[in-house]
Formats: sequence, C-alpha cells, structure tokens
Amino acid sequence: MAKTTAEEFYNSVTDMYLVNTCISTSIPEWEGLMEGTKKASYRKIHKLIKQFCPDMVDLTWNNPYKYQYRRKENLIVVVHSAIEYFFEV
Repeated sequence: MAKTTAEEFYNSVTDMYLVNTCISTSIPEWEGLMEGTKKASYRKIHKLIKQFCPDMVDLTWNNPYKYQYRRKENLIVVVHSAIEYFFEV
C-alpha cells in the first residue's frame, strides 16, 4: 500500500472497533501489532473515538499517556492507565 500522510490516514477512517488490549496479548503478538507504528495525534484519535466508539470515550479524558498514541495502516493504539488498546480501522 502506498504511504499516506497523517491527515489522509485520519480522513480515511470509516469505522473503528476495539480488537484487543495488551493485557490479553502475548509478547510476540504485541510486537507484531506495534511493529511499524508511528506517533499519532491525540486530538484526532479523540475525535475518532467519540465518533466510532462513544462507549469508550472515557479513554480520552485525564490521560497522562495521550502522547504515546500510535498508528499504522489499519491499527490505532490508544494508551490509557499503562494499558494499550488496539483499535482496527
């Protein structure tokens, strides 16, 4: 797949759902999920969570880990309370 800019990535999201957390992931699975990720915009992901996963909006409030959000082609990683939440997009 061709490289996309961050703005193109966020604008291309048409659905988003939680697929896993680091709690229920083995180390090799976690490494595979995190491989190739890039820093992500807290504000843009906050908007996506509000739009597609309103029941998870608590993940976006009072979050000291918000600057550790990550993204890649079909995955967004939200970090809250030292737990990584993996969202497929």
